[in-house]
Amino acid sequence: MPTRWWSLLVGAVLLAGCRKEAPGATGLELQPPPVPPAIQVLPEPVPGSEGELAVVAARPRGVAGSDVRPSLTFSRPVMPLGTVEAQGSVPPPARLEPPVAG
Repeated sequence: MPTRWWSLLVGAVLLAGCRKEAPGATGLELQPPPVPPAIQVLPEPVPGSEGELAVVAARPRGVAGSDVRPSLTFSRPVMPLGTVEAQGSVPPPARLEPPVAG
């Protein structure tokens, strides 16, 4: 019998703590976030490129297996961001020499 009373008491306390508040009754007024600071990043010249497009990094170097995907990083954007479908009609920005089979 005492267990039943404790259960009822715990249930009543939990029910009292679960009362529903009216929307916006928290007392806090939310403010819009602040404007982010302006960031200006100046391009750095790549040595030996005289301001022209240059390859900054090319991976992998040397002999690579067939499961490796080549990756080139250029000194500036080569083409605008877009969808995969739109990239299908644009010529590739680079080519491998000597040509790779496949």
